[in-house]
Amino acid sequence: MDIYQTLSLLFLCVTAIATTMYAILSWKLAQPLVSLMTELDPFDNLTMNLIIENVGSGTAEDVKFEAVPDFEISHNRYLSQTGLFKNGIAYFPPHQKIKLYLTWMPSDYQKKIENPITINVKYKNNLKKAYTQKFIIDFTLFGEMPPPGNPISKVAESLEKIEKKCNYLHDDLNPIRVMIVTKEEIKKEIEEIITEKSD
Repeated sequence: MDIYQTLSLLFLCVTAIATTMYAILSWKLAQPLVSLMTELDPFDNLTMNLIIENVGSGTAEDVKFEAVPDFEISHNRYLSQTGLFKNGIAYFPPHQKIKLYLTWMPSDYQKKIENPITINVKYKNNLKKAYTQKFIIDFTLFGEMPPPGNPISKVAESLEKIEKKCNYLHDDLNPIRVMIVTKEEIKKEIEEIITEKSD
């Protein structure tokens, strides 16, 4: 075997190893990664939303959610009864985000901060490899007291002020006056103007 064949064989081996490593790394980078977090609603700082996002580069399939213990999101309505927790997500593409109403913080506030909930998430990648993740939702992270003020009531007050100003403007505007004039009256007025100018 001459040096040319040895170098060719060596180059072929290095290329095969590099291609294999690239395929493995690409496969790992294209895996799904479902993430869960809570967020105060930007329009009402007393409402808590649950944000679910596939932050990975691969598609998550057959995504299932389970809340332990089941969480009451509003009066006699539980997280397990929502479509997302009841049916799951068949196909969750990368970088897709879902926002779900979780709770209104002042309702049973003490019970919420004393009892964090765990949300178990199960899903598969496109090769049917199973993943399981556990997320703890702890409301104490948002403080011991609910945030002050309700923006919705402020919006209602502002709308009342706008309505009062609109009524004020409406009252100030005079109604439009309409005059009905016949042809004879127009002719008569034109004749009067002509006679005034000729004098």
